[in-house]
Amino acid sequence: LEETERELSKARFLAKGDADARVDAERRADAAEARLVTAEDKLARAESTAAQAESRANEAWSRANEAKAEAEALKREAVADSAGVEEALERELATATSRSTELERELES
Repeated sequence: LEETERELSKARFLAKGDADARVDAERRADAAEARLVTAEDKLARAESTAAQAESRANEAWSRANEAKAEAEALKREAVADSAGVEEALERELATATSRSTELERELES
């Protein structure tokens, strides 16, 4: 009977150890799950931040391209304007030369 009581006591002791180990394992599993949720939240925030940064970069790139196109258009306009001014000056020079030649002829006669 004593042997049976010892075996029963030993079995209870082992069962209590198993129950404690199970509770400890459940606590560790809960803690790991909480860390996983935290990590997933951090990942979601990082992905959101990356998407916002990419969007801002794309907007900046678009504005830079628009500014470049505007600068090129202004350059073309300036070149066209200067060509028009050059042509006008050449016409005025030709007119002045012609008038000068006419005046020279009048003076010679």
